[in-house]
Amino acid sequence: MARPTPSQALAVGIAVLIVVGYPMLIGDALRRFEPRAIAWAALAFTAATTAVRALFARPSLQGFLIQYGAGIALLLLVVATNDRLGLLLVPALVNLYLALGTGWTLTTDQSLVERVAAFIQPHIPDFTRPYCRKVTALWALFFGANVIGIAALAFAGEEASWRLYTSRLYFLVITTLTVVEFLVRKIHFRNYSSGVVDRMFSTLFPAKNTAQGRQSQAYLQKMRDLGLKTD
Repeated sequence: MARPTPSQALAVGIAVLIVVGYPMLIGDALRRFEPRAIAWAALAFTAATTAVRALFARPSLQGFLIQYGAGIALLLLVVATNDRLGLLLVPALVNLYLALGTGWTLTTDQSLVERVAAFIQPHIPDFTRPYCRKVTALWALFFGANVIGIAALAFAGEEASWRLYTSRLYFLVITTLTVVEFLVRKIHFRNYSSGVVDRMFSTLFPAKNTAQGRQSQAYLQKMRDLGLKTD
């Protein structure tokens, strides 16, 4: 799988910045400035990042509208109404993008998780594909649920609860899901290497005890015989 282009890497970085930084900054910003002024600043930030991305790749109008259209419309609504609600809906919009983008990959030959796994380890076996699709679906559902939850808190005017969830609980849930998925994956596939963690898992959950574990170990041995890196 090809490495991400500088433009794609920048787009991911911007999305992470919004998800991580926005909820922590918006509360203080709303205490200091009117919603309209914050919306103008966000529009200026969008224009600046678009200009920087254009240095790496010329964006198409269609791609620009898909990535930024809804966000720009939401910010323009805040400019017109000076209503803080639109600013509270920004994280919900970002999660909507994530849900749709993640879910869309389920309609293609490679799900998102499989693409990431193949980028990290080009020699992943075909028998992992169904699992990758299930994990992709799980993340799509997670992001979709966040759209509903964040929007509900915003419309209810529960700003304290909104800030608590979007800035702390959100990442706690992500961390929990990531850890649980790792444990399930290790116990299910039992594809152990020579690392300390894998040695511990191999003692607790021997690969030879399950058909899936034996299949994984046979695949790893085949890759080693071919001189291919699997760690």
